[in-house]
Amino acid sequence: TLWGGGIAALIFAVGSSTLLIRSNLRNRNETVNIRADLDTRYDAPKVRELAEQKTDENFKQTLDVFSKLVRNFLSDSEMALRHTKEDSSALFDKMSADRSLYYRMANSSFKPGKADFDARYCYYRISTNIREVGRELQSLAKLATEHVANRHRIYQGELKKELLELADYLPQISTGPDGVVNVRNVMRNANAAAQRIDEMQADLLRRIPDDKLSVRGCELYLNFLVFAREFVNRCSIAAVLSEQLDGIAAQPSAQKAENR
Repeated sequence: TLWGGGIAALIFAVGSSTLLIRSNLRNRNETVNIRADLDTRYDAPKVRELAEQKTDENFKQTLDVFSKLVRNFLSDSEMALRHTKEDSSALFDKMSADRSLYYRMANSSFKPGKADFDARYCYYRISTNIREVGRELQSLAKLATEHVANRHRIYQGELKKELLELADYLPQISTGPDGVVNVRNVMRNANAAAQRIDEMQADLLRRIPDDKLSVRGCELYLNFLVFAREFVNRCSIAAVLSEQLDGIAAQPSAQKAENR
């Protein structure tokens, strides 16, 4: 006899029906997406538009999540950090989904030319670099959450002040004189940013004896700096690729395809 008799059978039936409905809805949504891809003209100008849109979305969200991560960590708030960790995972999943659009472009009924293929590959490389920033952020959020959950010491004094300044500094180097936030501004400030991160690392090493920092605390602080380096380097690469994509989309053949 089954445990619970009829009640267990009813629960099992309801659960199976729910899974079946979800599966059908998922398959239906995937079918809609494929059909949408078939109808979309993924030429160079369209790819450039998508790259700019998705890069801006993910870039701004990265800055937002990092800022929350630093502040929630320094506030020693495990609950808030767990939410931030979930946000970083959701962001990485979104970045991965945006990157996978590269493969779905092949479903389009539009026959691409060389410029269109080159634009698509630029999209792939831009998305890959932005996703790697997301991966580093996700890893950092996990480490910070575990640090607080295990009741390890939170930074105080100058280290706390410098980490807060770093959380403010990344948005500053990402914002142009016109108030626009994008990866190209990071590229323009890359050298100064790299120098600042180097100075923060040197300061950390000098403070170890006086501040009695543990190896664990030093490692985590260095991971914050690793993220900042990855952010600057990857965004700078994405900015160079974005400029290449602009050039590809502006080619006469690409413009001609756009006007057809």
